[in-house]
Amino acid sequence: MTERPLRILHVLNTVRELGNGIINTAMDLAWGQAKLGHEVAVASGGGEFESRLAAWGVRHHALDQRRSPITLLRAGARLRSILRAEAPDVVHAHMMTGVVLARAVRGGRPPLLVGHVHNVYQRSARLMGWADAVLCCGMSVRETMAARGVPRDRLRVVLNGTVGSPRLPDPSQVAPAAVARPAIVTVAGLNARKGID
Repeated sequence: MTERPLRILHVLNTVRELGNGIINTAMDLAWGQAKLGHEVAVASGGGEFESRLAAWGVRHHALDQRRSPITLLRAGARLRSILRAEAPDVVHAHMMTGVVLARAVRGGRPPLLVGHVHNVYQRSARLMGWADAVLCCGMSVRETMAARGVPRDRLRVVLNGTVGSPRLPDPSQVAPAAVARPAIVTVAGLNARKGID
């Protein structure tokens, strides 16, 4: 790496191994960034991925962001302490609470605050627009965020990808599922909002 490695802090609710797309995306990003030589840390309510993060050289900080007034006040103070300890160049918030907390405790100073829109269907997703840059996981998400008033010059489309993820088994070690033909296959939560019906 010719440039100075970045110091990156990911902020999300938990790192539980639930098959949750938000958590999976954050874990893949943290792993990939650490593999590229960046200094990466994660702040969350904890979970099963903590041991994997440690194995990848990614530090984990406990940060309880449950939505109650006293817990959020404590979370703000805790996040301020984490920011002082980590001195990140980038704070990558994966949920609305993380964006709001990071914006509140950093004031108008660095680090760069990146909001990652994973749940555009939630009305509160427009709070992601409080970030300096807003990552959208697709073109329709970008259009929805723009329609909600987020300036287009802050919106960037970054598609999710799992190729080579250390979370997944080696494809050569997995037996293909027996699927009747013709078949339509989707990999997603079975939620009405995803139009699976």
